[in-house]
Amino acid sequence: MHTVAIHQPVYLPWAGFFHKVTHCDTLVLLDLVDYSRGDFINRNRILLNGNEQWLTVPVRGTGRICDLSIDGKQAFKNLKTLELAYGKAPYGDQMLEIVRRTHTNTQETLGKFNTEVIRGFLHALGIRSRVILASDLLERWGGKNDLIRICHDLRATHYISGNGAKEYMKQMPWAEEGIKVVWQDFVTWPYTQYRAPAYHPRLSIVDVVANCGLSETAKMLQA
Repeated sequence: MHTVAIHQPVYLPWAGFFHKVTHCDTLVLLDLVDYSRGDFINRNRILLNGNEQWLTVPVRGTGRICDLSIDGKQAFKNLKTLELAYGKAPYGDQMLEIVRRTHTNTQETLGKFNTEVIRGFLHALGIRSRVILASDLLERWGGKNDLIRICHDLRATHYISGNGAKEYMKQMPWAEEGIKVVWQDFVTWPYTQYRAPAYHPRLSIVDVVANCGLSETAKMLQA
C-alpha cells in the first residue's frame, strides 16, 4: 500500500494540509501550475493582537509557481510580524525557531521558498512523508489527468483528497486506473489563541504551533 497526496505548495499552510501529509507516504507539491492571485499560494492568515491579518509574500509577474520570483525583503518583514504577533504566545519560541530558518535565507522563487517552509514544519512536527516537486516529475502540467499519471509514476495504490474536491475528482477514472481514493476526514479543533477573545478557525499552522506547541500539534494531526 502506497498513499500519495498532491497539493499546491501554499505559504504557511493551515493544519488541514499537514493532517493530509501525516496520512500519506508521499506528498507531491504541484509547483507546475500557474500562480492564482488572491489564493493561498503566497499568503495566509494569522492573528495579530487577537485580530485576523493576512501575511503575504509579494511575487513578481505571473506564471508558474516554480518560476515566480519573490520579494525576499518582504519575507524577512513577515518574520518580524510573526515575532510581534506570537513572541509572547505560550509556544511562540518553537514556531519562530522554524520560521527563522526559512525567512532569513530566502529562496529565489515562490515554489522553492514555500517548499522549504513546508519542509521545515514537517521536520519539526516529526512527519516523515517523502516530499517531491511535480517539476521534478513532469516538464509541464497537462491538466487533471496528470494527477493519475503522477500516481502511476510513484506506484500509488491510494490517493488522499480533501472532501471539497469530490466533484472534481469524479471527473477522473481512478477506479479504472486501479487507484483507490481516500477522503480526508479532518475537522478543526478549538484551542486557546493568544490574545484572542474568540476562536478563529483555519488559520496558518504558525498559530496552532505557537499556541499548542509542537508535541500537542503533532498529536492532533494524527487523529
